[in-house]
Order: sequence, then structure tokens, then C-alpha cells
Amino acid sequence: MASVAYNSFKTLLFTAGLTAGMGAGGIAGVKIGLLKQLTTTPDNPDHDFMNDIATDEFNDTNYTAGFGGAGRKTLANRAISTDNVNNRSEWDFDDIVWTTLGGTQTAVMAPTMREITNDAATNLLTIHDIADTATNGTDFTLQVGSEGAVHIT
Repeated sequence: MASVAYNSFKTLLFTAGLTAGMGAGGIAGVKIGLLKQLTTTPDNPDHDFMNDIATDEFNDTNYTAGFGGAGRKTLANRAISTDNVNNRSEWDFDDIVWTTLGGTQTAVMAPTMREITNDAATNLLTIHDIADTATNGTDFTLQVGSEGAVHIT
């Protein structure tokens, strides 16, 4: 007989992981940012804090990089759900829009993080490979998948 993690347990893990220790604001400190041309390996699963990849953070027009910077966007309408059809838990949030973004840099990846007190304490949560997009001062929309941004299977 095989061992199985129930889908409801996966959802509980997701929920507990995103809400534990985040104070009265719930998961309000969870944000998403953009990375430019890579000098680090931001998709290395051993990274744990934003300072591990901060040198690659986007820093062009209308994007202020770094802890508390205006470039990082708070995730709106965050939701965690159980998908019994696909045997997983899903984490979803609204699409993200950066208005009149950049001019010279290319956006290549998007990390989600839980900002704490500085980048050395800001937990990395996920990293998303996005189509390399040269910015030219127009609005940039990061579209979340129709079945959520992240799955625990």
C-alpha cells in the first residue's frame, strides 16, 4: 500500500507556511518583484533570503529595487485552494502591473518573497521564469496562470 498526502493536508501546509509569524497583517508582507539579466542563479532552491539574489533585481525607470522599494508589489487577492481533480493545492493572486516600466533593462524572472525587516531577513518563497521582456516605458503585466501561480503536488 502506498503512502499518500491528502490534498487537504497540502492546503493546510500552504496556508500555515504563508501565515505563520506574519502578525496581524496576515500575508500582507508577501510581495513579488522582477529580476533583470542574471549574474546569480536565482532559481537555486538552496537560496533562502532575498539578499541571495538582490544583485539581479530590476532597477530601471519606475521600479525602485531593494527592501521596501516601490518596485516590489504586494500580492492582491491571495487565495489558497484545494484541487482534488489534479491532487494538489494551489496558491493564486491577481495579475501584477508595473506602470510605465523601464527603458533599458529586460525582465527575466519574478521572485515572490515575504518582506520582514531587510533583504537579509526577507524570505524567498518562489521564483517564476517569465518570457524575457525588454522594457520600454510601457505598462508591464505579469499574468498569473489560470490555475494559480504555485502548486503543491
